[in-house]
Amino acid sequence: YIQGVETSIPLYKTILKTDEYKNGQLTTDFLKRFGIIDRLKEDLKNQRKDKQLAAIAAAVMYSTFYQSRVKSSTVTNPRWKSRMDR
Repeated sequence: YIQGVETSIPLYKTILKTDEYKNGQLTTDFLKRFGIIDRLKEDLKNQRKDKQLAAIAAAVMYSTFYQSRVKSSTVTNPRWKSRMDR
């Protein structure tokens, strides 16, 4: 079993968003001096919340869509039933 960081992309995204990076204040202690790891943790927590909210919104939208489809299919007479009544 291999354990460790899956990808460093979230770290790079956090670094690229900082004003310190944009202003060229890069040094060997950049991560520690500007609290990048704490910022990364906050970014990841926010991403998790965003994904949860998106999942909830998708479930609500699907449920609403499904309910409207069920109602519309039960309101009208199916063709086979109207033909059987003849």
